[in-house]
Amino acid sequence: QRSPHPAHPPGPDRMTRRGRPGVPDKKHEHETRLLALLRWCRSMLVVQIGNAGSEHLHRVRRALAGRGVMLLGKNTTVRSILHRHRSDPDLQHLPMSDLPPYITGKVGLVFTPDTDPGDVHDVVVGVTARARARAGTLATSPLMVRAGPTGLDPARTAFFAVLGVPTRIARGMIEINSDVEVVPAGGTVCSTAEKLFHKLGLRPVVVRLECVVGVEDGRVVDGRVYREVKTTDLREKLRRASW
Repeated sequence: QRSPHPAHPPGPDRMTRRGRPGVPDKKHEHETRLLALLRWCRSMLVVQIGNAGSEHLHRVRRALAGRGVMLLGKNTTVRSILHRHRSDPDLQHLPMSDLPPYITGKVGLVFTPDTDPGDVHDVVVGVTARARARAGTLATSPLMVRAGPTGLDPARTAFFAVLGVPTRIARGMIEINSDVEVVPAGGTVCSTAEKLFHKLGLRPVVVRLECVVGVEDGRVVDGRVYREVKTTDLREKLRRASW
């Protein structure tokens, strides 16, 4: 019989480095923390961090307060811990051998002890940030410029013309005539578009964490279940179908 979940997530033990008391061994501390969370939780999410910055991640952690715990770490370290402890009797409630293939790229683990993972997913992806458009990256949503004055002098109309943005000169500055989709969803940001957004002082890219997979009742659940289905009953049916 597993003991009920504690009110607060377990923390790492204080270790020593090279025999110096009170100085934590960071690698051992991370392993202790990860194993404690794995033993504590029966459900979790593997989320893609992408271009999220430290302030963005801090806001995600604050939003998760009372619902879950997010842990970041080196992928090689996490995969190694999962591999070495795959036979741990206290971790048999998790698919330890199935998780390592999903620990790739910039990912984090979100542990959800007493909250439905679908609800935690909505909290995590609901925290967004704005970022600059960078040439060569794919737009996950349409990147727009809005109608109105730009504050740019008429000598810079070439940028707008190349991208098909209709403009006029008003009061000695460029003014955009109407809203225009500069880069469609799924399109690649070109260098001209990057320069245009930069000159306009725009940060058009919406950054959010994305769920790769979830873990529930010892099974791996495709992240699309959480993204595309909002009804709890339907989510349950799709989870079972994905098993």
